[in-house]
Amino acid sequence: VVENKTGASGFIANEAVARATPDGRTIGLAAMPAFCVSPVMPGQKLPIDVDTDLTPVATIAGVYNLLVFGKHVRFRTVADLIEEAKKNPGKLTYASTGNGTSQHLAGELFKKMAGVNLLHVPYRGGAPAIQDMISGNCDMMFGNMPEFLGQISGGGLIPIAFGSPKVAPMFDKLPTI
Repeated sequence: VVENKTGASGFIANEAVARATPDGRTIGLAAMPAFCVSPVMPGQKLPIDVDTDLTPVATIAGVYNLLVFGKHVRFRTVADLIEEAKKNPGKLTYASTGNGTSQHLAGELFKKMAGVNLLHVPYRGGAPAIQDMISGNCDMMFGNMPEFLGQISGGGLIPIAFGSPKVAPMFDKLPTI
């Protein structure tokens, strides 16, 4: 039985797994923030100790980030994004799946490297973040490519750059970032 528990950068689900009876019947799928980011975030109080309460079993996948814009955003390049962000500090918004997630950290790294101020809008998972970008309530997101594919093919999201040193096979015309 699959039971999805969203929120708190995965820690609602991680805590449920950690507190489950250790009978071999409960396994969780934890994202990178649970083991690598949240434990070292200043001021972060976690409901469990990831070093003792969870046992990693296997790596499922490594997924690259893609920068996407909502179709309401009037520009279409990273250079234009940087220019607009410098003209209007804090006005452009970027979505993430929560504080300390890879999407959040990718946005913060971009801000630092580009020398711009973007407003972070954390969501309780990718689906509501994508929905708000499609609705025009949030401008962009650095996120896992697979979760964007349906909306990219439907025209709701516009791919802008691929977060990898190599070009994305599915988007061979996109620049890397």
